[in-house]
Amino acid sequence: MAKEAWWQATQLEWGTPGKAIYLDDHLVGYAWFGPSAHFPRARRLGPSVSEDALLLATLWVDQAYRSGGLATILLQSVLRDVHRHGVRALECYGDRASAAEEASGAPCEARCVLPEGFLLRAGFTVRQEHHAFPLLRLDLRQTVRWQESVGHALEGVISALGRREQAPAPAPVRPAMTRPLSTRSLGA
Repeated sequence: MAKEAWWQATQLEWGTPGKAIYLDDHLVGYAWFGPSAHFPRARRLGPSVSEDALLLATLWVDQAYRSGGLATILLQSVLRDVHRHGVRALECYGDRASAAEEASGAPCEARCVLPEGFLLRAGFTVRQEHHAFPLLRLDLRQTVRWQESVGHALEGVISALGRREQAPAPAPVRPAMTRPLSTRSLGA
């Protein structure tokens, strides 16, 4: 009941603080994010989130659907929303202990904090060190520059291909996925 009240208050004051991925009607992943003031327990983890950033409080994907890229898809969806809010960066607390637990085979299902390794691979950098929960940051200006440079490179490839002899296009290949995948805002 308290979480539902928090959700509604956050949605009214700031906007929808989450994203979810569904396969059919089964929830397989979600992410919660927003202004750090809406996540008061996060202050217990150590350094404060920057004024120019939103906090990625958690991101979870069902064990049966991990290693399929859903966490990355979910993070990209969150980043699009963060960009729409006109915010400069996304920050998140990383969990250094989860990497050791995963390597040892110990379960880390109950943790809400994302593994530091996942965040580093996604492009986050350590903004402030902490022995257990460093604060990591992904500057959206850098990701926009990267997207622009990739876009320019693709334009060059497409232009070069357009100058080549036109060959008939191959028949489209249908994806092997049998169930529809959807990403949508929570509460929508």
